Amino acid sequence: MNKKGDYWSFTLLVVTIIILGWTSWLVLTNSSPIERATGLSSILLYNVFDEVEADLMYMDKSLEYGFSDSLNELLLNGGFFESKNKENEYVLWKRDVNECYPTEDTIKGALSSYLNKTIVEDLDKINLNGDFEFTFEKDTNGLKVIGKSDNLIYSRDLENIHVDYEVNPTLTYIVDYDLDQVMLKVLEVKGVIDSCGDNVGCWGSSNFNWSNNGKLFTFDVDLGKVENVFGETNLTLKGAVDFGSGLGKSSLIC
Repeated sequence: MNKKGDYWSFTLLVVTIIILGWTSWLVLTNSSPIERATGLSSILLYNVFDEVEADLMYMDKSLEYGFSDSLNELLLNGGFFESKNKENEYVLWKRDVNECYPTEDTIKGALSSYLNKTIVEDLDKINLNGDFEFTFEKDTNGLKVIGKSDNLIYSRDLENIHVDYEVNPTLTYIVDYDLDQVMLKVLEVKGVIDSCGDNVGCWGSSNFNWSNNGKLFTFDVDLGKVENVFGETNLTLKGAVDFGSGLGKSSLIC
């Protein structure tokens, strides 16, 4: 065995490693940010990938936890997204002959907007910027909620390097709730409005809670409950109709 040869081979290897390490350190510490990006980019990208994966899981949970609040907010706003047609905190569906009833499309569109609002508020906490659009499908277990984004940007600064990473996630959540019943209740209330007008006795035969102050009728319609890990949320559809003259009052905006 040539121990002397082995000794020199080992020594040469150690010296080579030291020289390469010293050279790399000099290059990274004395180069411009653009040059340093070449050395750091792979490490940075690995970090970004890992964080994006974790954030996508966070967004799934955000959808799960935020659905019940978003649905409840939709119903409290009469089936609209942040409607301005309010009277005593109730959204007006009709004023005199001016009507603005929620439809299946406005209900789903408003729910999508409330969900997006909830998700975007959470995105701000994890350096993500963008919007989601939600669709709703019937599922054997209830309602399938699908959220998609084509403009989601993950931003990160590290070692004077700024990275914008685009992701196109799809969020999915299945909840035990029948969204169709919302529209069915809207039609039920509309039927009472159309057939009864401001006849208080006629309203008395309806199957939902209501009250009136002169020509202004308000109603609170029970729409069951929805569950998540935090418990149950009781749902109530609220709305109003004003049978008085619309003179001097603003028109309803659908």
